[in-house]
Amino acid sequence: MAGQDHSVDVLAGRVLFSDDAKYNLLDRRFAEGDVIKATKLSEEFGLDEFHTEHPEALIMFLVDPTGHLTICTTDAERTSAAGQTVIALVSAEPMASSVS
Repeated sequence: MAGQDHSVDVLAGRVLFSDDAKYNLLDRRFAEGDVIKATKLSEEFGLDEFHTEHPEALIMFLVDPTGHLTICTTDAERTSAAGQTVIALVSAEPMASSVS
């Protein structure tokens, strides 16, 4: 009927990236200078090494060598392999200090 509110009581969907990746967190991290970075994985530098280098990383996407993009969700297991590219929100790397 015209003029009546037909609000949805329950929304269904998938949670992207992580359970705590809400707008406020993302907004704060961008305001603090965090950046989205793409890192190609290899046999020597896999997802474990990526997490060691960027423990605060919020992994958002995985791209396989053929270019297929996978959006990371909380309900899907992340599998990684050499040749994939991880796209993640990470802390901005410190600027190189000048040497006197």
